[in-house]
Amino acid sequence: MMKRKTNGYLWIVLLLVSILPTMLIGCGTKESTPPFTEVSSKETMTMLDNHTEEAVFSNDSEAEEDPMETDPEGYTVTVSSIEELLEAIGPKVGIVMEPGYYNMSEYIENVWENEGESWNERHPYVQLRDCFDGVEVVIRGVDGLSICGDNENRTEIVIDPRYAQVFNFEECHQLFLSGLTMGHTESGECSGNVLNFSGCQNITLSAMDLYGCGVYGIGSYDGTGEMYVYSTTIRDCTYGALEIFDGVGRFEFHNCMLTGSEGYDYYEKSSDSELAFYECVFGNNETSYYMFLEDIYTEDCIWSENYTYPEYGFDDWAVFEPDTMESVAVDKAFLEGISRSGYAMVNPESGETIILPYEEPDGTYVQISLELNVDGTGWFENTNEYSNIIWDCDEDSLICITLEDGRNYYMTAYTMADKSHIWLLLELEECLVWL
Repeated sequence: MMKRKTNGYLWIVLLLVSILPTMLIGCGTKESTPPFTEVSSKETMTMLDNHTEEAVFSNDSEAEEDPMETDPEGYTVTVSSIEELLEAIGPKVGIVMEPGYYNMSEYIENVWENEGESWNERHPYVQLRDCFDGVEVVIRGVDGLSICGDNENRTEIVIDPRYAQVFNFEECHQLFLSGLTMGHTESGECSGNVLNFSGCQNITLSAMDLYGCGVYGIGSYDGTGEMYVYSTTIRDCTYGALEIFDGVGRFEFHNCMLTGSEGYDYYEKSSDSELAFYECVFGNNETSYYMFLEDIYTEDCIWSENYTYPEYGFDDWAVFEPDTMESVAVDKAFLEGISRSGYAMVNPESGETIILPYEEPDGTYVQISLELNVDGTGWFENTNEYSNIIWDCDEDSLICITLEDGRNYYMTAYTMADKSHIWLLLELEECLVWL
């Protein structure tokens, strides 16, 4: 049952986290040990209770008056189900989740099937929406929200669809998440992150355990920034621990572990964003990415000794010989499920070739990437835009991708003289891109 406790003051998320000396643990499956630096549930509750700054309810109000009747904002609630969690979400609300294993899909898919948009109409801050293989949750326009679990006795939130984010946050500010284990129930090909932030500012994560199969553990887009992460493990993700694109503000990670990724992270450095790691531990692929990235700051970090150069490293660049390219036939089955990043950009008039990614004089990093899903959907990402796509391949091996705004781009397949790799040549408005 949901229990509400009236506070005399308005919540403002002001985190005072003490980073504790710890012993490091290895990565594992979702049943493995929670974050390697533990913050006790007592400390979490202390943080929660300290988030007070302004008076919300006047001191002369009646003691027995329900705070929801006087002001729907500014209270603390303890929940023990997904239904109670979603019903409690709102501005300046502190939510404490009792220990347990919570499969969010079991509730939201039933609600979506029986109520659909009528459920969304009754919930201004929480929306349900379809994804490729199920339903996901979007928390939108909420400021001052805190969700705290018990990392000693394990509060775990999972979702079934591999293409769904566990939580999407859009246009939210002053967010505080602590003591939660979060991930997907199944592994494999997917396009859903664990936590997704779009247009959010002032985010604090503490004592979290985020695991795959999410494409990324944390995805940050569309002006998100001022994110501070403490004593958190991000592990076993299909692509990488982090994807930070179009950031505005600082991204700091303190005493965190990033390990077990099957691919590489992605950080787009801009004049408006900064990324820093303090006393963090990196696995093999994470080391391979961040050790060679110049646009980050690291201090007292531990790196894997088994790292290799990233796939887009200098060794690959040296053998790129576009003059030896020959067209090759491919079918739709070959393309299903692939993801590619831009390797070189060519000016079709002058023939000038630029290796990607590269930095423009104004500090903008130019990169192009896409993913082709097995169901004919996917996404396309350019320096200044992101779009979902639909795609197809005809009998002549011509690949067409259609963006959300109706634009069509075309690709053809090639191989170099050594026949060791299939390249895709993407025709954009002003340039050609080898993927």
